[in-house]
Amino acid sequence: MSASSVVLTADAFYACVMHALSTEVDEVMGLLVGEINEATKVVSISVILPLRRMDKRKDRVEPQPEQLYAAAEKADSLSTATGKRLRVVGWYHSHPHITWMPSHVDVRTQGIMQLMDECFIGLIFSCFHGKTSKGTSEEDRSQLPGSEHIQMNCFQSNVSAGK
Repeated sequence: MSASSVVLTADAFYACVMHALSTEVDEVMGLLVGEINEATKVVSISVILPLRRMDKRKDRVEPQPEQLYAAAEKADSLSTATGKRLRVVGWYHSHPHITWMPSHVDVRTQGIMQLMDECFIGLIFSCFHGKTSKGTSEEDRSQLPGSEHIQMNCFQSNVSAGK
């Protein structure tokens, strides 16, 4: 059974947003650490681990096995320190200047991740709407300050990684 709902702490949300806003040229990514209530399938996210992109294409982000392993070790050490049963529960990435909808690559990556845990979730932070890569357009300069918005999408895949 997939995740029934997701709870994201304010600190984790803020950290994801700040990471997404750190560049409007390349996608950024990270892993999500938290707990999963096995009875209710509620995923609670309390920590994020920003990752370095390994793919040089600006629109591709996929966590590598060594990054997943290091994140699992970090989650184990956080579990020991906090007494909570923390583990890697998902991943996040940004979509600068594009939709909040997952791409076919995102859906495939999510399907692979869900092979580890059916409750593994993905978050997409879509940002920099109304701006061009080269700066603010004439139309945007006429908008009120703060009119920019960020869209967030939480998703899972129903596509088998083997198909």
